[in-house]
Amino acid sequence: MVDRFLKAKHWQIFLFGVGIPFVLQMILFGLIVGQIANLQNAENPASAFLSSGIIGSYLGIFAISFLSFFILYGWMYSIGVGLKKYLPADVHSRTKFFVFCLVFPIAYIFLFLFLYFQAFTSMIGWESSTPEAAFGGMMGMFFLIIPLHLFAMFCGIYVLRFVAKIIKSVELQRRARFSDYIGYFFLVWFYPIGIWILQPEINKIVSGENADPVSEDGVLDA
Repeated sequence: MVDRFLKAKHWQIFLFGVGIPFVLQMILFGLIVGQIANLQNAENPASAFLSSGIIGSYLGIFAISFLSFFILYGWMYSIGVGLKKYLPADVHSRTKFFVFCLVFPIAYIFLFLFLYFQAFTSMIGWESSTPEAAFGGMMGMFFLIIPLHLFAMFCGIYVLRFVAKIIKSVELQRRARFSDYIGYFFLVWFYPIGIWILQPEINKIVSGENADPVSEDGVLDA
């Protein structure tokens, strides 16, 4: 998978990671708007809602979003892990921490949804429990979410920085400074645009036009 992403053309990653998902989501959004409009004239809105296909449309949007994020994360993972062998021997890369920071925000999203569901069910069951207990549970979840959310933000920034730095370090064949890769940082951040600039450079690296593979000794202090 890593080699496929590194050797892929910029238009291929954009098409399957941005273009097609965007078009499909817009089509589904249009269907949802039409389905909601039809519900307004229904005699039994609840029954009409279940048979309208709205839930299926939302699930389709979620599945398409998941595919889009899978391609984005696969692309960044392939860069962070796959370009390591092109670094000079005296430059080290903390790949394990990079992978951890790549995975943590995904795990955090699922945890957040779980805790949100728990808070929602607590509000529904407010009458079956004391207000103090329900409020205390919600506040506990709130104080748990804050540090996790901040750390997830840190992980996101770290991943962007790591990817930008390792590309530039391979190009320069030395440890890149922040001033060297700040442009790449923003290109990775705004990846629908950055893909068109960064991926051709990655293709050059992999094809041997920019740098030759070296041993995997040492790590990039990203």
